[in-house]
Amino acid sequence: DDNYYNNGGINLTIDKTIQTIIENALINGKISKGAAVVLDVETSAIKAVASTPIYDRNNLELYLNNEDLPFINRAFSAYPVGSVFKTVTAISALENNIDFSQIDCKGYTEKSGNIFYCNKRDGHGIIDFKTALSQSCNTYFIELGTKIGGKTLLNTAKKFGFGEPIDIGNGFTTDGGILPDLKDLNSDASVGNFSFGQGKLTATPLQIASFYCVIANEGIYNKPFIYSGFTDFSGEYVPTSQKEGKRLISRKVCELIGDAMLETTKSGTGKSASSSLFKIASKTATAQSGTYDKNGNEIKYSWFVGFFPYEKPEYVICIMKENGSSGGSDGAPVF
Repeated sequence: DDNYYNNGGINLTIDKTIQTIIENALINGKISKGAAVVLDVETSAIKAVASTPIYDRNNLELYLNNEDLPFINRAFSAYPVGSVFKTVTAISALENNIDFSQIDCKGYTEKSGNIFYCNKRDGHGIIDFKTALSQSCNTYFIELGTKIGGKTLLNTAKKFGFGEPIDIGNGFTTDGGILPDLKDLNSDASVGNFSFGQGKLTATPLQIASFYCVIANEGIYNKPFIYSGFTDFSGEYVPTSQKEGKRLISRKVCELIGDAMLETTKSGTGKSASSSLFKIASKTATAQSGTYDKNGNEIKYSWFVGFFPYEKPEYVICIMKENGSSGGSDGAPVF
């Protein structure tokens, strides 16, 4: 068949070098079940996407009954997100002029008769926004979220595309994840839970990377894509037309968030990702799922997302591990 040997075909945004690096990093970082995504900050082009466990494409039948589900692309599948969502809450407060005063974190807070514990059980003490984000203080963001209110917080999340599938090209769409309805956020407890990324909320690693791309790109949103065009039978490349980016948040808001994310890598929960090569802005998460393994242990999802170089960001990387322990210990070394 002459068509088999011609120059025609589709073109992808994947960079072979970066793809190889992240596949190896997931294996070396012992991410046995998880995913990693790399986006170009300026365009949101997908430069690499990897999912584990991997399978041998020449022996598919060996994996059909594998309980680790290797055929699922975890980068495009939705999972509980936890604290990587705190940045959405921070943006919502900044945009709606909600007072960002200090709070006294005692290690827990009560909302609608429910006790919520901080990740630091003995409390952070008097804490401000920058420290709260870099140390990932649950109490701070629960207090902040209930001050913002469910409706406003939900609208901020919708603006960034949470709960919506992403068409990455040629009609191929990712899982949309779950965004709670307003009726789900009918108490301070449910809003508090939502404000630090718990409850019904789920999102894909691509969605999380896409959101952080907006912060790295000074507030401009571009839809992530993997299909960049095609090459015709004569070998001529025909790119797809890219829409102009859309401003979602101000540069000022991005600077404030970025500054706190820089502190996360310097002194906070993302210290293991720090590098002598350049400054890195980051955010960690360890999300509870409410589901349990056969030994009765709750399955947790650990996340690490960051961008670099901080002064002029080029790449956003998001790493998710299923059955993780913490974003700082699981994802940061891979990053």
